[in-house]
Amino acid sequence: MPLSKNNDTNNFYPVEIKGTAWKCDYLFSTHRGCWHDCLYCSSKKYNIRFGGDPKLAKRLKSEWRNENLKRKSLPPGHIFVNPYCDIFALPEDDIRKILFFVSEVQMLNMESEFTNFIFQTKNPQGFFDYCDIMPKEYWAGTTLETNLNIDYSVNGISRAPSVYFRFLDFERLISISDRNLIKFFITIEPIMQFDSGLANVIKRLMPDVVFIGANTSKAKLNEPSDTSLMNLIYSLYDIIGVEKVYLKKNIRRLVPHFYDKINKKGVGNSPPA
Repeated sequence: MPLSKNNDTNNFYPVEIKGTAWKCDYLFSTHRGCWHDCLYCSSKKYNIRFGGDPKLAKRLKSEWRNENLKRKSLPPGHIFVNPYCDIFALPEDDIRKILFFVSEVQMLNMESEFTNFIFQTKNPQGFFDYCDIMPKEYWAGTTLETNLNIDYSVNGISRAPSVYFRFLDFERLISISDRNLIKFFITIEPIMQFDSGLANVIKRLMPDVVFIGANTSKAKLNEPSDTSLMNLIYSLYDIIGVEKVYLKKNIRRLVPHFYDKINKKGVGNSPPA
């Protein structure tokens, strides 16, 4: 199904984070598969299942449904676009088709109901490439697994732009955006070894929400120690506020006692006791 209702039983993103503007009511899939071909990607299985070749974006499986396009409508609420791939890794014609569609939906719904969209990418340059057809209001997110400038092409981790260039493009986007209209989130998942500069990176960006998660694949990644991870979490509490730091369920593997202590009610951004 191209459109599905989000829920809090999976390890995706929560439906709502109290104390923030974050909401994610629906997942809207137009394609599956991604040529970034990240070693740890939890959606890799879809490349095979749907016949997609991560090296050839033109072969990615399309999930468009004519009824959505004909009605030019989606339900009101916050809708995450393409949770199983990277929207800015798709063919250009498809990107434009998607953005025209969601922008029109938002415009048509503006007077009667609120519809907002969530985009996450490892190529934030795309927000500039398609700025003329982006919706008026949206959430923009990027992934920063670390602050260390890992050469993915050498390490075989991903074909995506390096975390260094993601940071620079995202910082530039934030600096020119109206933050009343555009909200920003950073996902540190799967978190990899980092140094003290990662907290400074978040401080420079000052996102509306930060998500932290751990590797759930069989890929072997260099992960931080429990002490350094806890220190990072406390630093982010001080920088952007406790309510804006959301710990995904899979982070428990790295810091079980800490996670259980601050997460007694199963809420990823519960304050420490």
